[in-house]
Amino acid sequence: MNLSLTLRSIAQRMPDRPAVSWDEGALSYAALEAQVQRIAGALRERPAPVPQMERLLAALDTHPACGVRSAALRLRGTAVESDERAPALRVAQAALQSPCWRLQASALAVLTRLGAPPADISALPTFLRGAQFAAKQ
Repeated sequence: MNLSLTLRSIAQRMPDRPAVSWDEGALSYAALEAQVQRIAGALRERPAPVPQMERLLAALDTHPACGVRSAALRLRGTAVESDERAPALRVAQAALQSPCWRLQASALAVLTRLGAPPADISALPTFLRGAQFAAKQ
């Protein structure tokens, strides 16, 4: 489940229905979606300093929820400079062995973005073994 996509879908179907309400008022699904997009955009434009981001990502990498680890890996893979590639590559290669297909899919996306081939796809479910990866094994 992707909370962002779910919210966007509901906002498109029922934009004026209340998503959040409190004693003084309410926020519609459309308004909530707009707020979420503004916050996400600001975080993408101004990420945390590298040491702080590494601490945050290290904590998220060990989270028990697969979706959280998957999101952390994608975030790790989007904000890498040349000197920060090694941790992203290491985490992505390790994630290929996870039993969580979402995490595996995120690992493949990060590796592709960074131009690195997956080291071992034997643990991947068949639907994640695209032709470009199957031919290399």
